[in-house]
Amino acid sequence: TYYTDVHINNVQITENSSVYGAGIYAESVTKTGFSPSVITVFNAFIERNTASQNGGGLYVDYNTNGCAKYTQDFGSISYNNAVNGGGVATDATDTNVTELSDLVIKNNTASSNGGGVYVKTGRFVQLEDVIISKNKCSASGDGAGIYSVGTVKLGGEIDVSDNYRENSAVQNNIFMNPNQIVLNLIQYYQQ
Repeated sequence: TYYTDVHINNVQITENSSVYGAGIYAESVTKTGFSPSVITVFNAFIERNTASQNGGGLYVDYNTNGCAKYTQDFGSISYNNAVNGGGVATDATDTNVTELSDLVIKNNTASSNGGGVYVKTGRFVQLEDVIISKNKCSASGDGAGIYSVGTVKLGGEIDVSDNYRENSAVQNNIFMNPNQIVLNLIQYYQQ
């Protein structure tokens, strides 16, 4: 078995465009004999990227060989744009998860759902000690902060606040399948 591990430290990823994951597109190697990829990011600032579909800042993809395990500690995902998941969109299964910790996800915009974070049906994300703030979704969209029809595991201190639909003064922080939330919190803040 072959491994494809990638470590990215202390970087700024800005002003890119793509169909998916304009800042970072994480996908596992599809070649036979390779185990799923492990991508570890530390202290990255992913800003001002635009995806014409999902994941303006980050998109974690799933393919027939499995899914990349993506971990990001410290930094921010800010001012990114996409149809779904202006900041982050994940297609990761719970066997290889997307883990985001000690991170700020702010000022991202989705022209549909999930301005900050978007989790597809049956997929998984883990958030720990994360601030999700000042993100926007469309006027007809949901989950300006977090939109999930998958599973979201929350740990540590989570602040999801000041997220809005376009042209609205009413906060629209979280849209979530209520059967798919796992809480292991120290504190949770939502205004």
